[in-house]
Amino acid sequence: MSLITLCGVADAMSVNSTGNIIWDVNSNVTLNYTWTPHSFSGFYYDVNTGEGTENLTIELDNTSDRMIKIEKMIYETRPINCYFNYKKWGNYKTLGFQTERYFAGYSNATFSNNLSLMSDNKLSKVLIDNNERKSLYTGSSLILKEGYELEIKEVDREGKKVLVDLKRYGKHLETDIVSSNDDYTYKKDLGFDNEVVIIAVHMAEIFKGTETNAVFIDGIFQISDELISINSSDFYGKMKVISISPEKITMKNHEKILLKKGEDI
Repeated sequence: MSLITLCGVADAMSVNSTGNIIWDVNSNVTLNYTWTPHSFSGFYYDVNTGEGTENLTIELDNTSDRMIKIEKMIYETRPINCYFNYKKWGNYKTLGFQTERYFAGYSNATFSNNLSLMSDNKLSKVLIDNNERKSLYTGSSLILKEGYELEIKEVDREGKKVLVDLKRYGKHLETDIVSSNDDYTYKKDLGFDNEVVIIAVHMAEIFKGTETNAVFIDGIFQISDELISINSSDFYGKMKVISISPEKITMKNHEKILLKKGEDI
């Protein structure tokens, strides 16, 4: 992964100790320089709140120094509370790691107890999080990620409940009955004390017609059931995981890095 491109020509912009893409030795900057989600577009940030989770700091000995010594490049990322796109569900914990967005746990979700994946050194990919309104008819399916699909089997006579069937790669997993303006959730054992909700679908309305039955969906959330493990002493290129806790992941460079014009780190 490319984090920084080193430039040989100083930019005319005013440069501080953080918040600018180019570090200019001629602008009286500090020797500790930090890139944030606002200065490096590869870092994750919540577009709704503008809040980011990642930062990268380089500590140099002097302005002519072109060698980053061991453990003088520090990467940190912290989970933040993020609202579901279907706002009535509340929020969950997310963070950027190595510039990609991950699910870190449930903090205040209406369909789940509080959960921290990072307490067990785990992360999961956020696969779907949207509130786009969709209509499904009897016999059709809501196509999800990683081979999952939710089939609309039958609407009851009153048009208040729907029978759904969850499959993965065509194999039946479970059948459930969901009421109008209620949630369908699918839980899976991921090695924690309780099963984890990996799929949530909000059934906004159920329509019973003389010829056609339909279900209207206005909220979908899905995380991957293939968790990523992160442990102290794991290596990611030139970086080594120093610590991981429910509050933060810290990595530092495990070897010296020579800064060269136009080189990606």
